[in-house]
Amino acid sequence: VLPTRIRRFCCEHLKERQNKGGTLITGLRWAESQNRRKRQIVDICTKGQRVVHIHPILDWSDAEVWEYIRMNSLPYCELYDQGFKRIGCLLCPFVSGKALEMQMRRYPKYVLMWKHACERLFRTDPPRLDQFASGGEMFEWWLSRKARKDDEDCTARFI
Repeated sequence: VLPTRIRRFCCEHLKERQNKGGTLITGLRWAESQNRRKRQIVDICTKGQRVVHIHPILDWSDAEVWEYIRMNSLPYCELYDQGFKRIGCLLCPFVSGKALEMQMRRYPKYVLMWKHACERLFRTDPPRLDQFASGGEMFEWWLSRKARKDDEDCTARFI
């Protein structure tokens, strides 16, 4: 199963559908993306079951986050010291091109695992035969983040 910008089971199941009917406190910030600039300090998600999202540091800048971490001697992931700006799933469809390149260089075994997964998907799922010439082509398309004319249909088949 390949997560894409259109269909991403990972975020949906690991983060967005948690705490059904409850309250979820996050570390989202406006500085992270255009879409996050639309958020409010308190958001009520009504997809499925109602979840209240509270984003207490929504208006903090990167500098304010790092000032708070240093002022309070908080531990943080060493990847930030190695050039990573954000940390999430490896080869996430939402990661920038530069971050994708960094991840691919640092974690070549994971790149191979995703490539093998594409090859296995291609071999075992006949509908993919009309979308790609090979598992390698599927993998290259997935990494490219480029749309295809039949992107919605193609993406739906990955789920």
